[in-house]
Amino acid sequence: MKNITIITTYLMCLFSLSILKAATPEVPKLQQNTQIKLLVVHNSEAPHTNKEHVYQLKAINTTSQSMNVMLIAINSICSNKSKFSAGINLDQKIYTDVNKELNAKNTEELVIPANGEQEFYVKIINTTTLLNQLNCTEIKVMDLKDKIIISNKIEIETFIPDPKDFR
Repeated sequence: MKNITIITTYLMCLFSLSILKAATPEVPKLQQNTQIKLLVVHNSEAPHTNKEHVYQLKAINTTSQSMNVMLIAINSICSNKSKFSAGINLDQKIYTDVNKELNAKNTEELVIPANGEQEFYVKIINTTTLLNQLNCTEIKVMDLKDKIIISNKIEIETFIPDPKDFR
């Protein structure tokens, strides 16, 4: 009887662990060896009060192999802690061609040739009415095959001021 109880307990633990593993979303692992280098080519020149800011970036493949990747832009916790560190969420769009901007999302799949580079744009859109708030957007590159982050991360801070403070 004692063996049946031990076996039953063991099976229940195994079952619970498998359910927990299945319910946990897959988070891409960070690879220390960055195969793609991200650079900011051009910052937004729009005033802080604008609802949209566009940044031009470049992804450089430092390997001798073509890479199938996904560019990702997400809201993140600001590394520069300030009184605005709680932050707000804004919308992001990534696109490689201005003709693709209309259908852009916060991810973009592309192929970067061996030792090549790809320029792209990140548009950050303020869809909130909150003022005097800070947002941080993190841009990174994930390898589509291995589902790991293979680039450095670029953080873009967006401050949404109260226009009355300028009067």
